[in-house]
Amino acid sequence: MLATAVTSTAQSGDLPTVTPTLLHSFVDPAGIGSPTSLAAAPDGSALFTTDGWQGRHAALVRVRPDGSVRRIHEFSTDEVLRPALALGVNALFYGVTHGGAAGCGRVFSVEPGDLVRQVYAYTSLDGVCDPTTVVAGVDGVIYVSARIVSGSETGSWSVLRIEPDASITPRAFTLRVPVAAVTPDGTAFG
Repeated sequence: MLATAVTSTAQSGDLPTVTPTLLHSFVDPAGIGSPTSLAAAPDGSALFTTDGWQGRHAALVRVRPDGSVRRIHEFSTDEVLRPALALGVNALFYGVTHGGAAGCGRVFSVEPGDLVRQVYAYTSLDGVCDPTTVVAGVDGVIYVSARIVSGSETGSWSVLRIEPDASITPRAFTLRVPVAAVTPDGTAFG
């Protein structure tokens, strides 16, 4: 089940009243699959990843406030969609996959009009594979954690930085765990 909450404020000093609204129930014959990650869009819709769309491979799906559901992108059978979505200050959604043509995963964005675009592809030459988390910093930067698979830092996590102007720093810094949050001053926590 996917629901949205509408908040209204009563008199001064009262707690806000939250009224949930059912957007879509996933117990249906369409076989959409289970939502694995969910992000709210500024227009009131919801974007989510799913582990299958009508028996196919992982997909990105949008649910509009009127309850209509539309698959906006289906990933190749050799890609595993990670349950990670983040909304950037540039109004683009960012997500990650594992596998794919280069075998190490990629970062993608969902642009206005639901256009899915590859932002960065990991390769074995990077020594980094398997991106798993995407975090939007309040500074407008998107941070992506991926596992280091070769060299002296094997087993640690490399963090890719995507600036609001779309410039990319592939190995901005290293953590012992995937990045989970970023503070306003740019400090990353795993």
